[in-house]
Amino acid sequence: MKDGPEVSFILLFSFEGHWTSQHELFYQNKVVHLSKIVTQKHLLIQIKWDEHCRLLIWQG
Repeated sequence: MKDGPEVSFILLFSFEGHWTSQHELFYQNKVVHLSKIVTQKHLLIQIKWDEHCRLLIWQG
């Protein structure tokens, strides 16, 4: 977006039956890490579509 805010995202997706506890741990660690570096002025959104797809969006 020209002259607009910068938006970043991470999409984690696995095929059905392949979302392991290691995927979940990676996702949770990313949320914790981003929560620490994203200031209150910026937005962190977590979206969980289903058991196999997670999306993190933040402005920064």
